[in-house]
Amino acid sequence: MDVYLPKGLEFFMQKESPSKPYFGSHLSDWSEGRNNSFDFVRFVFAVVVLFDHCFVLTFPRNFSTDYIRMLFHGQTDEGALAVNGFFAISGFLITVSWFRCRGVLDFLRKRVLRIHPGLIAATVFCVFIAAPAGAEDALQFIRHVHILRVMFDALTLRQIGTLPPTFLSHASDQLNGSLWTIRIEFECYLLLPLFALFKMLRRKESVLILTIITWIGLVCIQLLVKDISSHQMLESIRQHLRFTNYFLSGMCFYLYRESIRISVPYTITAIAGCVLASIFGGFNLVLPILGVYLLMVFTFAPSPALHRFAHRADLSYGVYLYAWPIKQLVLEFLGVNMNPYVLFVIAFPATCIAAAFSWFLVEKPCLRLKGWQPAR
Repeated sequence: MDVYLPKGLEFFMQKESPSKPYFGSHLSDWSEGRNNSFDFVRFVFAVVVLFDHCFVLTFPRNFSTDYIRMLFHGQTDEGALAVNGFFAISGFLITVSWFRCRGVLDFLRKRVLRIHPGLIAATVFCVFIAAPAGAEDALQFIRHVHILRVMFDALTLRQIGTLPPTFLSHASDQLNGSLWTIRIEFECYLLLPLFALFKMLRRKESVLILTIITWIGLVCIQLLVKDISSHQMLESIRQHLRFTNYFLSGMCFYLYRESIRISVPYTITAIAGCVLASIFGGFNLVLPILGVYLLMVFTFAPSPALHRFAHRADLSYGVYLYAWPIKQLVLEFLGVNMNPYVLFVIAFPATCIAAAFSWFLVEKPCLRLKGWQPAR
């Protein structure tokens, strides 16, 4: 995903974490400080998506490892769990960002600076480096690229537009199958100005009600339509409801942070609920509540090493953007019948190198513009 999230530490005030015990406190005691593991969690999620797509891009094509699906009795896979977590953390952090910004334009400017530069650079890499390598004739491929259409798709966060054929011998001929969630992510960002317009952020109960409504809509679709994958429109609606529900859940955890207690009994109950749901069914129904609670408990738990994980470089966005095309390149040069685990071992360090270039040459310089104020 992107699905992708903003850098966690930049939004928080410069106050130290409270000295009180972690368990027995409230989420508000920790959510305003700088000490959190958002950067670490986001990087782990990005790597999990990279790993999951290794099975999508190799023969026989599979969307998950068998043991993960067995663990959850076919209800989910590791990639879906990671993307769900991205949206939940995004809902929390973007809400924090909204209350730190000076208005709608300031909020949108910061979101664009975080999302678009890296995505545009990755699109250029995909279209002019990765794709020609998988085409029969690289020069002929580049000549037939509609540059304006490609750039328009990048600016509007759409999937990369129509291109000449490439990677035809691969399990998937998609140039970058990870980008589709980024547009939904940005659409979720736009909920904040919309909520502010209708004064919903002042009445947090309205956000909670909307979260419940999206959850009910998701449940209804899953219960009423058995083979939803064959209904393209319903599948699109389901995906939007799913990601919006996790985003709204993250929002609610921030808005109700003073009422959410971090305790051992609650944590054990949440773990037990997830385990029972994975065994007897309904795992995807309890995850937006119990799973997000466990995610927040882990993220704010005292752990200095994890809190400074991305102190020098935040590679998670770059990993998410470049993992798919780099795996396509590896398969193109080393063979499409590669074992998915071998593909992961090769693609992971190469993707991290590309992510480092993305961070230091594109993302970090653009993030510095967040504090720039235009002259009157």
